[in-house]
Amino acid sequence: MAKYIQSLSTRADQDLSLIKREGGLTPVIRKIEFLDESGLPATTTKVGSTLIVRVHYRHTEPLKNAYFGLRFETASGINVFWLQTRMQNAQLPDVLPASGIIECRIPELSLVPGLYFLTPGCGSGNTQLDVVPKAGQLQVVESDFFGTGKLPPQSLGLVVVDAAWEAVG
Repeated sequence: MAKYIQSLSTRADQDLSLIKREGGLTPVIRKIEFLDESGLPATTTKVGSTLIVRVHYRHTEPLKNAYFGLRFETASGINVFWLQTRMQNAQLPDVLPASGIIECRIPELSLVPGLYFLTPGCGSGNTQLDVVPKAGQLQVVESDFFGTGKLPPQSLGLVVVDAAWEAVG
């Protein structure tokens, strides 16, 4: 398992178009990178921190009605959440240049500490162009998210959610 995870960690540094695609997909996604809220490269982030994911793409022609998505999953393959430009009503231009960068800003990453893999995908119109399974990995580390110095373990759930508690009776 450790050898497999190590092999995946090198993907973020290579041109993802060199990875063989399944099902006749087109290698459009070239690279993904993680940045902190200051715009600096990051391979780790703290629970509750801002995370910026950049998807670098290149196609043979401009992308009409393009969409991009990111799937976050645990090291054991459990899907945690999925983000997509169409689902979240992103205001992308009707036509994107043949190459560029799409940026997804997550203002408060609410994952518990652990290793997570990201799978980017993209399409044009009604056609899925590309998906790169586990193209990047991100280590989420502890922070004082609740102000108590405590966080739940992954065995009790994968996300942290702030809530207000009070005795009412």
